[in-house]
Amino acid sequence: MRKAYSELDGPRRMLALMGTALLLLGLAHGVVWLVAGGPVLGPVSWRKPTLFASAIGGILLATLWASMHIRMSRKLTWVLLGGLSVGGLIQAGLVVIQRWRGTASHFNVFTTDTNAVMALVIALTTLPVTVMFVTLMILSYRRNTASGTTRFIVRYGFTMVAVGTVEGLTMIAHAMSTIPSRI
Repeated sequence: MRKAYSELDGPRRMLALMGTALLLLGLAHGVVWLVAGGPVLGPVSWRKPTLFASAIGGILLATLWASMHIRMSRKLTWVLLGGLSVGGLIQAGLVVIQRWRGTASHFNVFTTDTNAVMALVIALTTLPVTVMFVTLMILSYRRNTASGTTRFIVRYGFTMVAVGTVEGLTMIAHAMSTIPSRI
């Protein structure tokens, strides 16, 4: 494992560290959830930090593997993979912070100014993350160095993540557009 890690370039090493850290953060929150108890559903649940951190960590690690099959310049690799590392940390981190603060949601803009700022930050990180995944999806069709089934898996994976992030961004934009009418 150490040898494989040492052979990664800078942006992929960053992605590996961030993905692993977020997976561990999700697992730690799962343990807290088991010990503390609490509902699966509802506005304040341990489910959110457990699943958000684990899912984002898993996506970052899958992106690490798939990115090894895409030809990119060093600069583009840093922009895309470094950006995804930072974006993933911000998004998962804000969900975790909101749960520990006991607030209703990471998009709760009604209770305090701090919540409104956090909602804005997570919304603004979602746009660049979406653009980065859409870019990786396009590159998976144009600069994919894999062959056979691996080529298909890389394309399919980036397509599904890109579609999911576009869908999430659309849902966020819709929800945020309704806020002024509810205040």
